[in-house]
Amino acid sequence: MEDYSENNLDNHLAKPKARTSWIFEIFHIPQLGNRERVRCESHIEHDFVLKCIFDPKVKYIRSGLDSIQSEELGGRYTPDDQIYHTEDGFVNIDCRSRRFMPEGKAWHKYELLEKEYEYNDGKFKVVLDTEVRDGYLIANLKRLFPYLSMAPPSSEELAIIYNCLDSGSPLPLEVLQKKVSRKGGDIRSILYALAHKLIQTDLTQFINRRSLIRRDSHAVQER
Repeated sequence: MEDYSENNLDNHLAKPKARTSWIFEIFHIPQLGNRERVRCESHIEHDFVLKCIFDPKVKYIRSGLDSIQSEELGGRYTPDDQIYHTEDGFVNIDCRSRRFMPEGKAWHKYELLEKEYEYNDGKFKVVLDTEVRDGYLIANLKRLFPYLSMAPPSSEELAIIYNCLDSGSPLPLEVLQKKVSRKGGDIRSILYALAHKLIQTDLTQFINRRSLIRRDSHAVQER
């Protein structure tokens, strides 16, 4: 008989449903800390914004930007998003697929835009899908996203997790979950700690029962 209890590991590690249609979609991703939603008009932009939400150095994400009159391009241009990065400040972003960005004319257009933004004391960057999608990173972030807005576990529950990892050696997720359960905790507190970078695993590998969990904090790869 299948176990559908809240503490069943399989319920929380279910793979996202496979897409059956690649029709154009518009996504709206809520930002933590405010009620604003970021409008994403492509899968690449969606994945970039999702990665930014997990990046502690990105403090602000905005979509639906006004277009600018570009003297270099001889027309109007609208970036996909604008972020505020603690090291780079405000950066205007254009999300593109490497597949459709061959060397030559396409890159030259964005080089001109970058120079024009710099001349006007702004910053501009083209973000490629190959920079955003590393292994199973995006799939894992999608699975951890609900735990970003989850009510925090008690300090006692988090202490149980830390104590189980205090030996310094990583533990498989299934082993950690059993240890935590025996002490009154549950899998949700573990996934909360992963989402909030309180404990570490390799996010480029698909999270499963054998995923090794460490005590030290992890960070989403820098752009």
